[in-house]
Amino acid sequence: MRRASYLLLLWLPLLASARPPQLEQLDRAPLMQLSAIQIRSQLSAVKHEPLRFAVRAAVMATTASGAWDEPEPGIARWRLRVASAGAHSLSFELRGLQLPPDAELWIYDREGHDLQGPIVTPAPDPLFTPIVRAEEVFIEATMRSADREAFAITVAEAFHAYADITRRSFTYNAVSDTGNGASGTCNTDVACSLADSWQPQVRASVLLTIAGTTLCSGTLINNALQDDRPLLLTAKHCGVTDLNVSSTIAYFNVQRSACASGTTG
Repeated sequence: MRRASYLLLLWLPLLASARPPQLEQLDRAPLMQLSAIQIRSQLSAVKHEPLRFAVRAAVMATTASGAWDEPEPGIARWRLRVASAGAHSLSFELRGLQLPPDAELWIYDREGHDLQGPIVTPAPDPLFTPIVRAEEVFIEATMRSADREAFAITVAEAFHAYADITRRSFTYNAVSDTGNGASGTCNTDVACSLADSWQPQVRASVLLTIAGTTLCSGTLINNALQDDRPLLLTAKHCGVTDLNVSSTIAYFNVQRSACASGTTG
């Protein structure tokens, strides 16, 4: 039986001369706390779905929800803090994002372990952001002070991860009532010697998040023209369609640092 597959074209953001966030005065950023009741009610309905790792939570925060300051003369900084108790990671659906020229949008955790960005103009609308592995996440935009009035953002939804995607697999475990199961005996870490002859394939393999809530995998492929278009091949059961392809994000180097042990990249 043939396995159906889906081909998608990655959106690659135009990267500016980056100004990474300064991890200072973070508690001055206004805090938006996600509803634990809303999270629990959704979790009970979806946690048995094998590819799910997160649930949606309405946010509807706008530019007015954040706070402005001036970290250096002539530079305006806007920040908003979003938290969800017990989340293994958070990501967001942004709508109406307007970034002035040379502005940068960053999303990060308090320690700066996950630093996603810079996102610059032009950006898709809606824009689904990569995950940040923390239960408290900062959304920050920096720009010239003279361009501050041209900035706009709406954080429409947040995605609370109830499964820890740094584990070995992501299927629901009925015994432990957690979102992660155990890998099968056929699953071998790429840090093991068995993968030594497959390094090009290892580098081409990616973890996918779809619509902020679903996990799957894929691989980079070339085409007959060999023109280096960023194409990914993934299976039909991943559920990527014309309706959600723009919400699909690829993560590279998601692998253990040692064979059957160590941390996950």
